[in-house]
Amino acid sequence: MNHADGSAAHAPLAVAEVQGYSFAAFRTAAGFYRTLGETDRATALDARANRMAVEFHQRFWIDDLSTYAMAIHARGAPLSVLSSDPGHLLWSGIVPADIAPRLVETLLGEALWSGWGLRTLGKHQERYNPVSYHNGGVWPHDTAIFAKSLSRYGFADQLRTVATALFDLAKARPDHRLPELVAGTCRVAGLPPTSYKHACYPQAWAAASLPLLAGLLQKAGATP
Repeated sequence: MNHADGSAAHAPLAVAEVQGYSFAAFRTAAGFYRTLGETDRATALDARANRMAVEFHQRFWIDDLSTYAMAIHARGAPLSVLSSDPGHLLWSGIVPADIAPRLVETLLGEALWSGWGLRTLGKHQERYNPVSYHNGGVWPHDTAIFAKSLSRYGFADQLRTVATALFDLAKARPDHRLPELVAGTCRVAGLPPTSYKHACYPQAWAAASLPLLAGLLQKAGATP
Protein backbone atom coordinates (compact mmCIF):
# COMPACT_ATOMS: atom_id res chain seq x y z
CA MET A 1 0.00 0.00 0.00
CA ASN A 2 1.22 3.45 -0.86
CA HIS A 3 0.54 7.17 -0.70
CA ALA A 4 -0.40 9.23 -3.75
CA ASP A 5 3.25 10.24 -4.20
CA GLY A 6 4.26 6.57 -4.43
CA SER A 7 5.90 6.36 -1.03
CA ALA A 8 5.18 3.24 1.00
CA ALA A 9 2.52 3.35 3.71
CA HIS A 10 3.60 1.91 7.01
CA ALA A 11 1.62 -0.07 9.57
CA PRO A 12 -0.60 0.12 11.44
CA LEU A 13 -3.14 0.66 8.65
CA ALA A 14 -6.93 0.65 8.73
CA VAL A 15 -7.55 -1.03 5.37
CA ALA A 16 -10.76 0.02 3.60
CA GLU A 17 -12.22 -3.33 2.59
CA VAL A 18 -11.66 -4.77 6.07
CA GLN A 19 -14.03 -2.10 7.40
CA GLY A 20 -16.58 -3.36 4.89
CA TYR A 21 -16.08 -6.96 5.99
CA SER A 22 -16.64 -5.92 9.61
CA PHE A 23 -19.80 -4.06 8.65
CA ALA A 24 -21.11 -7.14 6.81
CA ALA A 25 -20.27 -9.31 9.82
CA PHE A 26 -22.31 -7.11 12.16
CA ARG A 27 -25.24 -7.15 9.75
CA THR A 28 -25.07 -10.92 9.36
CA ALA A 29 -24.78 -11.51 13.10
CA ALA A 30 -27.81 -9.28 13.64
CA GLY A 31 -29.74 -11.49 11.23
CA PHE A 32 -28.73 -14.61 13.13
CA TYR A 33 -29.87 -13.15 16.45
CA ARG A 34 -33.14 -11.97 14.90
CA THR A 35 -33.79 -15.50 13.64
CA LEU A 36 -33.12 -16.82 17.14
CA GLY A 37 -35.61 -14.36 18.56
CA GLU A 38 -32.94 -12.32 20.38
CA THR A 39 -34.20 -9.00 19.07
CA ASP A 40 -32.32 -6.81 21.55
CA ARG A 41 -28.94 -8.22 20.46
CA ALA A 42 -29.97 -7.96 16.82
CA THR A 43 -30.98 -4.33 17.23
CA ALA A 44 -27.72 -3.50 19.01
CA LEU A 45 -25.63 -5.01 16.23
CA ASP A 46 -27.63 -3.24 13.52
CA ALA A 47 -27.10 0.04 15.37
CA ARG A 48 -23.37 -0.66 15.59
CA ALA A 49 -23.25 -1.36 11.85
CA ASN A 50 -25.14 1.87 11.12
CA ARG A 51 -22.72 3.94 13.22
CA MET A 52 -19.78 2.26 11.56
CA ALA A 53 -21.12 3.00 8.07
CA VAL A 54 -21.54 6.69 8.84
CA GLU A 55 -18.10 7.06 10.39
CA PHE A 56 -16.48 5.01 7.63
CA HIS A 57 -17.88 7.24 4.89
CA GLN A 58 -16.85 10.39 6.72
CA ARG A 59 -13.25 9.21 7.18
CA PHE A 60 -12.56 7.27 3.99
CA TRP A 61 -14.50 9.01 1.21
CA ILE A 62 -12.30 11.15 -1.10
CA ASP A 63 -14.68 13.43 -2.93
CA ASP A 64 -12.33 14.75 -5.60
CA LEU A 65 -11.45 11.17 -6.65
CA SER A 66 -15.01 9.83 -6.25
CA THR A 67 -13.69 6.80 -4.40
CA TYR A 68 -12.72 5.55 -0.97
CA ALA A 69 -9.19 5.67 0.38
CA MET A 70 -7.29 2.42 0.17
CA ALA A 71 -6.58 2.76 3.89
CA ILE A 72 -6.05 5.22 6.73
CA HIS A 73 -2.44 5.20 7.88
CA ALA A 74 -1.07 5.44 11.40
CA ARG A 75 -1.20 9.25 11.50
CA GLY A 76 -4.86 9.33 10.49
CA ALA A 77 -4.54 10.48 6.88
CA PRO A 78 -6.08 8.58 3.95
CA LEU A 79 -4.14 6.84 1.18
CA SER A 80 -5.58 8.82 -1.71
CA VAL A 81 -5.06 6.44 -4.62
CA LEU A 82 -7.36 4.72 -7.09
CA SER A 83 -7.55 0.99 -6.46
CA SER A 84 -9.92 -1.95 -6.94
CA ASP A 85 -10.44 -2.27 -3.18
CA PRO A 86 -13.69 -0.23 -3.12
CA GLY A 87 -15.33 -2.96 -5.19
CA HIS A 88 -15.24 -5.02 -2.01
CA LEU A 89 -16.88 -2.16 -0.13
CA LEU A 90 -19.82 -2.30 -2.51
CA TRP A 91 -19.95 -6.07 -2.02
CA SER A 92 -20.21 -5.61 1.76
CA GLY A 93 -23.07 -3.10 1.49
CA ILE A 94 -21.36 -0.36 3.47
CA VAL A 95 -21.50 2.14 0.58
CA PRO A 96 -24.51 4.53 0.73
CA ALA A 97 -26.96 4.07 -2.13
CA ASP A 98 -26.55 7.66 -3.29
CA ILE A 99 -22.75 7.29 -3.46
CA ALA A 100 -22.74 3.95 -5.28
CA PRO A 101 -23.26 5.38 -8.81
CA ARG A 102 -20.24 7.67 -8.46
CA LEU A 103 -18.09 4.85 -7.14
CA VAL A 104 -19.15 2.45 -9.90
CA GLU A 105 -18.35 5.10 -12.52
CA THR A 106 -14.88 5.47 -11.00
CA LEU A 107 -14.23 1.73 -10.92
CA LEU A 108 -15.30 1.37 -14.55
CA GLY A 109 -13.34 4.46 -15.63
CA GLU A 110 -10.28 4.25 -17.85
CA ALA A 111 -7.83 4.36 -14.95
CA LEU A 112 -9.08 1.16 -13.32
CA TRP A 113 -10.99 -0.78 -15.98
CA SER A 114 -8.64 -2.56 -18.39
CA GLY A 115 -11.30 -4.17 -20.56
CA TRP A 116 -10.48 -7.58 -19.04
CA GLY A 117 -11.15 -6.60 -15.43
CA LEU A 118 -10.26 -4.18 -12.65
CA ARG A 119 -6.66 -3.12 -12.18
CA THR A 120 -5.54 -3.43 -8.57
CA LEU A 121 -4.08 0.09 -8.89
CA GLY A 122 -5.11 2.88 -11.26
CA LYS A 123 -2.89 3.29 -14.29
CA HIS A 124 -2.05 6.93 -13.50
CA GLN A 125 -0.83 6.22 -9.97
CA GLU A 126 2.85 6.62 -9.18
CA ARG A 127 3.38 2.94 -8.40
CA TYR A 128 1.29 1.60 -11.26
CA ASN A 129 2.87 -1.29 -13.12
CA PRO A 130 0.66 -3.49 -15.31
CA VAL A 131 2.70 -6.57 -14.44
CA SER A 132 2.78 -5.91 -10.70
CA TYR A 133 0.84 -8.34 -8.53
CA HIS A 134 -0.64 -5.67 -6.24
CA ASN A 135 0.01 -2.46 -8.18
CA GLY A 136 -1.68 -2.90 -11.53
CA GLY A 137 -2.42 -6.54 -12.32
CA VAL A 138 -5.98 -7.76 -12.92
CA TRP A 139 -7.28 -10.50 -10.64
CA PRO A 140 -10.40 -12.28 -12.01
CA HIS A 141 -11.72 -13.08 -8.53
CA ASP A 142 -11.34 -9.43 -7.47
CA THR A 143 -13.35 -8.37 -10.51
CA ALA A 144 -15.95 -11.09 -9.87
CA ILE A 145 -16.51 -9.69 -6.36
CA PHE A 146 -17.11 -6.33 -8.02
CA ALA A 147 -19.64 -8.02 -10.31
CA LYS A 148 -21.44 -9.33 -7.22
CA SER A 149 -21.45 -5.76 -5.92
CA LEU A 150 -23.06 -4.51 -9.12
CA SER A 151 -25.80 -7.09 -8.74
CA ARG A 152 -26.37 -6.06 -5.13
CA TYR A 153 -26.81 -2.39 -6.00
CA GLY A 154 -28.89 -3.00 -9.14
CA PHE A 155 -26.41 -2.04 -11.86
CA ALA A 156 -27.59 -4.62 -14.40
CA ASP A 157 -25.92 -3.17 -17.52
CA GLN A 158 -22.58 -2.76 -15.77
CA LEU A 159 -22.86 -6.29 -14.42
CA ARG A 160 -23.20 -7.64 -17.95
CA THR A 161 -20.17 -5.64 -19.05
CA VAL A 162 -17.99 -6.99 -16.24
CA ALA A 163 -19.22 -10.56 -16.53
CA THR A 164 -18.76 -10.60 -20.30
CA ALA A 165 -15.17 -9.38 -19.91
CA LEU A 166 -14.32 -12.24 -17.54
CA PHE A 167 -15.97 -14.87 -19.73
CA ASP A 168 -14.07 -13.44 -22.70
CA LEU A 169 -10.88 -13.71 -20.65
CA ALA A 170 -11.60 -17.38 -19.98
CA LYS A 171 -12.42 -18.00 -23.64
CA ALA A 172 -9.10 -16.43 -24.62
CA ARG A 173 -7.21 -19.16 -22.76
CA PRO A 174 -6.48 -22.49 -24.52
CA ASP A 175 -8.47 -24.55 -21.99
CA HIS A 176 -10.99 -21.82 -21.06
CA ARG A 177 -9.68 -21.55 -17.50
CA LEU A 178 -9.18 -18.29 -15.67
CA PRO A 179 -5.64 -17.68 -14.36
CA GLU A 180 -4.89 -16.16 -10.98
CA LEU A 181 -4.26 -12.83 -12.70
CA VAL A 182 -3.31 -11.19 -15.98
CA ALA A 183 -1.44 -7.98 -16.69
CA GLY A 184 -3.32 -4.72 -16.40
CA THR A 185 -2.61 -3.59 -19.96
CA CYS A 186 -5.54 -2.19 -21.93
CA ARG A 187 -7.64 -4.62 -23.93
CA VAL A 188 -7.01 -4.43 -27.66
CA ALA A 189 -9.54 -5.84 -30.12
CA GLY A 190 -8.39 -9.12 -31.62
CA LEU A 191 -5.55 -9.65 -29.15
CA PRO A 192 -5.54 -11.89 -26.06
CA PRO A 193 -4.83 -10.52 -22.59
CA THR A 194 -1.20 -10.13 -21.59
CA SER A 195 -0.22 -13.04 -19.35
CA TYR A 196 1.29 -12.64 -15.91
CA LYS A 197 4.30 -14.94 -15.96
CA HIS A 198 4.07 -16.28 -12.40
CA ALA A 199 0.29 -16.60 -12.12
CA CYS A 200 -1.09 -19.84 -10.67
CA TYR A 201 -2.96 -21.71 -13.37
CA PRO A 202 -5.39 -23.24 -12.61
CA GLN A 203 -6.26 -21.33 -9.47
CA ALA A 204 -9.20 -21.86 -7.13
CA TRP A 205 -10.14 -18.21 -6.56
CA ALA A 206 -10.29 -17.59 -10.27
CA ALA A 207 -12.14 -20.84 -11.01
CA ALA A 208 -14.87 -19.95 -8.53
CA SER A 209 -15.51 -16.69 -10.39
CA LEU A 210 -17.22 -18.28 -13.39
CA PRO A 211 -20.07 -20.09 -11.58
CA LEU A 212 -20.60 -16.96 -9.49
CA LEU A 213 -20.90 -14.85 -12.63
CA ALA A 214 -23.19 -17.38 -14.30
CA GLY A 215 -25.53 -17.24 -11.30
CA LEU A 216 -25.52 -13.45 -11.27
CA LEU A 217 -26.34 -13.29 -14.96
CA GLN A 218 -29.12 -15.84 -14.60
CA LYS A 219 -30.60 -13.78 -11.79
CA ALA A 220 -30.39 -10.68 -14.01
CA GLY A 221 -32.08 -12.52 -16.89
CA ALA A 222 -28.95 -12.52 -19.07
CA THR A 223 -26.59 -15.20 -20.37
CA PRO A 224 -22.77 -15.36 -20.36
